Amino acid sequence: MSDGYTILALDEIEPVPYHQREGQKILTIQRLLDFRDAIGGRIGEAHGPSGWTSFVVADALRREGRMDEARAAIREPIEQFPDAWHAPYNAACFEAIAGEPDNAFAYLQQALRIDAQAVKGYAPQDPDLDSLHDDARWKKLVG
Repeated sequence: MSDGYTILALDEIEPVPYHQREGQKILTIQRLLDFRDAIGGRIGEAHGPSGWTSFVVADALRREGRMDEARAAIREPIEQFPDAWHAPYNAACFEAIAGEPDNAFAYLQQALRIDAQAVKGYAPQDPDLDSLHDDARWKKLVG
């Protein structure tokens, strides 16, 4: 990019508002929001946002305490990737963190319809969903 920023693999970008890291410029949350539609494209192909990109943006917003924006961002890939169980699963996690168990269970049900085996493999150990464990719906859905 012309502004001197280097985009590394998304898992190497810290989605927190630091401007310097070991002498390298990194993206701030706003820069990540600005560039999310351009990150991760393949040579010769037009790039569309991926579920991973939306998650990174949402998680950065959550870490900033901008939970309403985070919850909106995490819902974006649900429509874009209707066959991806992790999209509604991650939305369930954010809703649980936000103290919205009804929304969390609705998204968890959606994820289970897509891939029950994957969801039941991850959900019991996921600390984001701990607040749901005492709810009767948890045992019914997750086991």
